[in-house]
Amino acid sequence: MSLIKIAKWSVWDTVLPPIRQPAYEISEVEGKGVGMVATRRIRAGELLVNERPVYAQRKRIARPIDYTDTNGYFYLGAVNGLAQASQNAIYALKNSFGPETHELLGILRTNFLTHDIAEEPDPANDFVGIFPTISRVNHSCTPNSNYYFSFGTFSGELRAIRDVEAGEEITIMYVNIAAQGRVRRSWLKEDYFFACGCNTCTVSDAEAAASDGRRTQVGRIIRTLEMNPSEAPLSQLELQDGLNMAKAEGLVVHYAQILWYGAARLARLNKRQLAADWLKRAKREYLIIEGECSPTSKALRMIR
Repeated sequence: MSLIKIAKWSVWDTVLPPIRQPAYEISEVEGKGVGMVATRRIRAGELLVNERPVYAQRKRIARPIDYTDTNGYFYLGAVNGLAQASQNAIYALKNSFGPETHELLGILRTNFLTHDIAEEPDPANDFVGIFPTISRVNHSCTPNSNYYFSFGTFSGELRAIRDVEAGEEITIMYVNIAAQGRVRRSWLKEDYFFACGCNTCTVSDAEAAASDGRRTQVGRIIRTLEMNPSEAPLSQLELQDGLNMAKAEGLVVHYAQILWYGAARLARLNKRQLAADWLKRAKREYLIIEGECSPTSKALRMIR
């Protein structure tokens, strides 16, 4: 995809609809620095933020040998060409990296969120971008909100995936949360330089072990389903167990994925009525986590 083609997209002539009932403030969060906090009660599925990236790049880029992480030449050249308001928004964000990384590169890497450059996500052509408001949202291993990139509007969207009370911090996931706690924490420490102290990571050893068992099982089931849902070597009981474990762990996105992928497997097992029920439930869940314009929600639109 060339820059010339991207510059001609009609989406640039459109304005994102305003959020009519703002539901958050950016403020200090104890032990975390700046974060996003609910200012009123929020219902599951509410769109909290929609914004376009002020900076975007391929996740993996080739640079001249003298363009290092320390001098940041590549990134300075890219960002210095942006509007002043976009530059200000970027430099206002947190830098979690040390002095061996240029300040600007540290800010970008700390705050990057993935996004698509085509209607159908292409893992071989990953892009990352800076979304000045959504980038303020902190991590939780059991988040109450979900970041989703809407290619149709070329915007990042933040949605509550469960009810959120006034005064509660709004959170998303930075890493794969269907993994063991020690693995999640090592990823967060390595990539974001903080020790996770969310409620999921501060339970007793016995509770943590039980949680790890459920989460790794949920992750295994989803990986198996993603390869070929209808032919996945999973029984009805295994699928139901996975669904129950995702619900017990508060893994709302994973719960939706098991419903969506699992319905194909249930149909293959001749459990057609149950498969139809799972599709109806998947439709409701995807409207909550991704909104009505996502490819999955569109695919489920005809389900009654």
